[in-house]
Amino acid sequence: MPPESHHRVNTYFASLDKVLGELETRFSTNDQEILCSLSEIALVENPNEKNFQTVSEFYKLDRDLLRADFEILKNIKADNTSLNLPSVSEIYESLYQADLIQMIPEMSKDLKIFSVIPATTCTAERSFSGLRRMKTYLHNTIGQDKLKSVALLNIECIYANKVFENDIESVIDTFARKYNKIHRHFF
Repeated sequence: MPPESHHRVNTYFASLDKVLGELETRFSTNDQEILCSLSEIALVENPNEKNFQTVSEFYKLDRDLLRADFEILKNIKADNTSLNLPSVSEIYESLYQADLIQMIPEMSKDLKIFSVIPATTCTAERSFSGLRRMKTYLHNTIGQDKLKSVALLNIECIYANKVFENDIESVIDTFARKYNKIHRHFF
């Protein structure tokens, strides 16, 4: 086996499989439970203990400290009505501006995580499903540079479609000029 093929199979594809496996773990079926637990802790007056357990296990937070920080935040909200905001990011911002965020380190992590987590993972899942299909199809047929380009086009298909809609003629002309045999068929 040539060194290039050896490294492609033993290094590149092994690494790609590991990354895809980790992404599948990240976007597993318990996402909804974790997201609901995060929102309960951040927004509900009296979340149950299961929510604290779920969040602390998944994000490796101290459950008891998270519970204590929640109680402190509840008291801060009771004393300061300006913190009874509808959005988690607004609550975090208000706590940060009032220099209260240091008092509740675990709760601040919960608020931060919930603020930046995407509402859905559909786009990421579609991108990685497409990447897996392409990897299977193109496994041994094309080189690494072409695979990168095709993967990038697949992942960024929305932007690629906009470019093609607006400027498809110039893309075809450039391609035709670059490859002389094709140029004869187009002109």
